[in-house]
Amino acid sequence: KEVFDSEMKLYELEAALAQYDFIRVSKNTICSLRKIKSLKSEVDRKIKITMENGYQIIASRMYADELRKKLGV
Repeated sequence: KEVFDSEMKLYELEAALAQYDFIRVSKNTICSLRKIKSLKSEVDRKIKITMENGYQIIASRMYADELRKKLGV
């Protein structure tokens, strides 16, 4: 329900949370797959993610394909 900043390096946080269905979606953001409300395709293969709490994130091209694969879309 909340957004957090962390002192940990993102790759460390990503590894620690991977078992809880978190995925990296950009150079500076990871998110919970369980809390995604909707996805919208954007220009240049990016994806706009809307979380259950209304927070919006852009999944970069570099990570969008992995997101699609994990979600089966």
